[in-house]
Formats: sequence, C-alpha cells, structure tokens
Amino acid sequence: GESSRHNYDEFWQYGNHPTVRAYASRIGKIINKEERNKHLMVFPLWVRRFIANLHLTPQSLVVLPGKNDRLVWDGSIRLSPDSVPINDHTSLANEPPIHYGTCFARHLQQIWSLRLHQPKENILLFEDDVKSCFRHAKLNLEIAPPFSFILQEFLCVPIGQVFGSNSSPSNWEPFAHSRCFLAEMLFLDKSLARKHKVLLDQVQFSQRADVGVSFTPACLGKGGSTSDLPALRVMFNMFVDDNLYTNFRHQLRQMMVASIEALFILLGSPAPLQRQCCLALDKFFQTSCSFERIQLGFLINTRTLMVTLPAAKLAKLSKLVSNWHRHRKSYTLQEISNLVGVLQHAGQIFPWIKYMVVAIYDSIRFALRANKSFLKHSRAYQRYHSWLHPPPGSSVS
Repeated sequence: GESSRHNYDEFWQYGNHPTVRAYASRIGKIINKEERNKHLMVFPLWVRRFIANLHLTPQSLVVLPGKNDRLVWDGSIRLSPDSVPINDHTSLANEPPIHYGTCFARHLQQIWSLRLHQPKENILLFEDDVKSCFRHAKLNLEIAPPFSFILQEFLCVPIGQVFGSNSSPSNWEPFAHSRCFLAEMLFLDKSLARKHKVLLDQVQFSQRADVGVSFTPACLGKGGSTSDLPALRVMFNMFVDDNLYTNFRHQLRQMMVASIEALFILLGSPAPLQRQCCLALDKFFQTSCSFERIQLGFLINTRTLMVTLPAAKLAKLSKLVSNWHRHRKSYTLQEISNLVGVLQHAGQIFPWIKYMVVAIYDSIRFALRANKSFLKHSRAYQRYHSWLHPPPGSSVS
C-alpha cells in the first residue's frame, strides 16, 4: 500500500483521542512499562522527520475500575472521508484463519462429556492468561514505522503487534493453536508437577464436594448408551489470550502445569532481566479453581450444568434495556450499537435474544434510509461529493 503526505499531516495534526489527554498523568507510566517490557522503541519526536514510511495512529486509553489501564491503537478511524487509516492497507486474504469463535462451545462440550463419563464427580474450571499476547508476535522492522504513534513528546515505534490492528488476531492464532497442541502432549509428563510446584501451590482450590451434593446428569440423547461414549481426551481451548480447561480435581493440576510449560516453551521462561513473564501471574493467583467460575463473561456451574450471566452483567443489561421503552423517539448510532453489542453477547446463552437483534437491525436500516436526505444535504457530504465529482473543466487541489 501507499499513503500521501496529506494523509500523514492529517493524522499528525489530530494527535490522540481525548482519553489520552484526559489521563495525561498516567501516560508516562505506560511508556516506561512498554519500553521496559521491550514492546516499543521510544525516540525523541524530532526523529520522525527522518523515518521513511512513517504513519501516526491515534491512541485511546481504556480506564476501568479494578483493571490495568489499556492503551488502544485505533487503526480504523477515518478523520475525514478521504483519510486512509493503516487497517485499510492491511489485507487479511493470506492471514491464518481464526478459530477462537468456537472456543466457548468446545469448552462447554468438554464439560458435558466429563459429566457423561463421571456423573457423580466434581468438575473444576480454570483458565490462565497470556500477558500482552499480541506483543509476542513481532513485526518485521520494514513495516514497523507505519504502526507508530505519539505519546507525550515521544515517537513510539512498536516492536510487536498492536492491540487494534485488524491482522493481530490472525497472526496470534498459530501461537494459540501451538500452545493447545503442545499442552495436550505435555499432559503426560508427570515431572512437570515438581518443576512448577511453586506456581501450583499458590493457586486456590475450592472445597471438595460434601456428601449429599447433587449433580445434574448430562443426557445422552435418544437411543444413546454410555458404552458408546468416546474415550475422554484432555482438551485446551484458547480464546485469544485465555486458555480455558476443565477436568476432575485429580487431573486438573496436571493440566495447569502442562499449560504453563507449553507457554514457556513457546514464548520463553521467566527471565526478569530480559523480558516480562508471559504468564499473567496476577490473574493466575487471584481467582479460585472451582466448580463455579466466570469464564469469558459467563458464570458456569458444572454441578448444575448451568451457564448464566453474572449478577453485575444482568443488572447492566436490565438497566440498558429499560432505557429503550416504547415512548422513546430518537437514538444515536453509538447508542444503538452499544445495545446490539450487549444483546449479542447475552444471546450466546439466551438464543431467543438473537431474534430481537434482527428486529433492531431492521430499525437501524430504516433509520439510515430516513436520514439519507439529511446526509445528502449536509455541507460535509456536498464538499466530499464535489471533490469526487468535480464539474467539467475544473481542478481539485
């Protein structure tokens, strides 16, 4: 692809999104952390004049209670009708296919299979997280400058992939698949329990099931028989950076160490002086390995075989829907997009919601058609239309 000087100047003059300016006091800490972890090359701003093929992408800062601040690289924003962001230059035709969309379904199927084989045994849930997963897939230095951005008075050139590029998920997928396959093989290595004992001993496990605890049975289906069940296999399912797994208590500890060892083989063992630990230890230790656990935003209970929305998400959904009453007469595109996103997420476990979303899509299409005349008579549209279709004999600068 190629870009113009006008396009570069447009992004240079825009700078970053308002959240970066609003939380300016936090940006210095983020720059230091990213450089310390060898995710960025940081230069004085004047160096930008001498770097070929440079592009500057606006940054946004996501600040959520109880979570680390996250820098978002906005590679899709169009500052004007004719501006070209970096994601428009990226072709996904030759990128690896993405499979994490079926991760949650495969994880639930594994729970179902475990219950079929052992109707009265406790099934535990756990997952571990890859620290800054996209950063581990490194950029070729020839194409690193187009992914650059500015923070404070520094030019930041990323070494690894960025969170916001449309090619990052595809390029991370081979790492995720390799880890799952490698962990399945390493599950047979019993020596790993001793090797990672320090990490394993810090994980909290729920209490064993008391006598009299009931377990909801899993149905085989019409005409099924337990003798027809396929042999159980150890299975790891990665959703981007989260590696989900489930098993009975006596086998889950071995799955934990197999997952850890596979990650360290692929991305490097902990070496504080050289790189940050690729395993997110804070998340690894702060949660409990239990029969009931929130995974990918849903509350899973392996005793009741129920999947529900956590109380906080259910309250958020209820509050959001209550604002969309029959007397409401207007909405913005951002408001309706937020509603659709929340409903689609809930629709993964409430299938009937999907029919509601289809009706909302029809409402959006109707609203866009109704606003067509308003768009065509706006000054911005008229200016852009005249730029695309100049009168005969005139020149466009």
